[in-house]
Amino acid sequence: MTHRTEPFEALAELVGRAAESLRQGNRRADDQLRDPLAKWLEDAAAGDDLGVINPYAVAVARAVLMP
Repeated sequence: MTHRTEPFEALAELVGRAAESLRQGNRRADDQLRDPLAKWLEDAAAGDDLGVINPYAVAVARAVLMP
């Protein structure tokens, strides 16, 4: 499953912001999950070998950054 409805750069920025938000103490994730989840989002922001961002990472990023 790939996520191509938005440009790679926009998705990478979204996922990267979510990782940073978690590292700064976002309360939407339990304390034990923050660091591993932020690391996963940082890795996902780089995309895969085909330059595609994991759609699950995009969904998690949106949930983390939701107002």
